[in-house]
Amino acid sequence: MKHVSSKEPKISVLLHYAPSAINSEYLELAAKCYKQNTTNPYELLIIDEAGDQYELLNQHIDLCQSNLIVLSGVEYIPCKGWDIPYINNYDDGTILTQFLIEPGAPSAAPENHQKIFGWCPRCFRRDEFEAYAAKITHRYKNWKADGGCLVPSCIPKGIFKYGKFEHPQIMMPTELQFINKMKKEGIRVKRCESVWYHFQKAKCKCWPQT
Repeated sequence: MKHVSSKEPKISVLLHYAPSAINSEYLELAAKCYKQNTTNPYELLIIDEAGDQYELLNQHIDLCQSNLIVLSGVEYIPCKGWDIPYINNYDDGTILTQFLIEPGAPSAAPENHQKIFGWCPRCFRRDEFEAYAAKITHRYKNWKADGGCLVPSCIPKGIFKYGKFEHPQIMMPTELQFINKMKKEGIRVKRCESVWYHFQKAKCKCWPQT
């Protein structure tokens, strides 16, 4: 477990990292963007243990110091001020989802927005992404009607500890199974203006071996 923390963090990011050459570049970029793009005190907890990522997230949730938990992966990159909408809209009974931009590989969620800013950290056009992210929700009047994805969403620690991830059902992603279960329990889901880029770990000419 690797841990980077501000004093008294207001929001915690918990992510799983499977060591490899390309994942180390994803992690380096993600950590840099968290450091430069986060407005409030935060902590970043990196699980680098082998095993099922969902079970590991379940096991390490209590290590987070704040009640606002963002479950993420190394391939998710936050834009400037990503934490502000989560903190401003937080309440104990709501899961806060985001606006996710992807380069165009098949997505698990149709509400995700397709726009190419690179396929891997080596060709990522960060300045273009952040300029676009700053204005994206103003371009789409009905963006709040979409549900957004569970990852990388903000989940109150109490909600996650109550629901936890279970082994996925056939043809249903673990994240979707979790969010459907929580909705049945009366938990609200709200999309807010936290914008992220998801590389989708697609093949890229920068990494011909992937």
